[in-house]
Amino acid sequence: MTDDGRLPVPPLTLEASTCIIAPTSSEINPACPPMIFKSLCRDAEIGANSYLLQGERSRVVLDAGMHPKAEGKDAIPHFEWLEDGTVDGVVITHSHLDHIGTLPVLMENQNRARIYCSEPTAEMMCAMLHNSVNVMSSKRNELGIVEYPLFDHGDIDQLKDW
Repeated sequence: MTDDGRLPVPPLTLEASTCIIAPTSSEINPACPPMIFKSLCRDAEIGANSYLLQGERSRVVLDAGMHPKAEGKDAIPHFEWLEDGTVDGVVITHSHLDHIGTLPVLMENQNRARIYCSEPTAEMMCAMLHNSVNVMSSKRNELGIVEYPLFDHGDIDQLKDW
């Protein structure tokens, strides 16, 4: 531990075997094939965070957020760019709605994917998504947003199975 009680963080070092993401160079290490990092975000701004990491043998989605300034389908990342059942895993970085808000929508068509997140994130995520259903239901009634809610409480309960 350091003097202030924190665990020391080792420095990040890049070795010759480090993979290059989407390389443009002809010097690709054959033992480490290229990886595609694709934004699924609806706009080039904060909100509806979601990215596809695709390697030679797996496809992982990083986050499944809802855009805080958009409504209805406009708040969802470009999940239509993913063929049904082609995602192997979903990594949730933290439980803010711009990172978790459309996870049930993503999982509707990616039902073989496993969800990876910390236990505290999972607990907060479920609570926040249940609250989100209630908010979307109110917006449907008050603002007439017919797409809402984008998912229901049962969809959130099913996330625990993944």
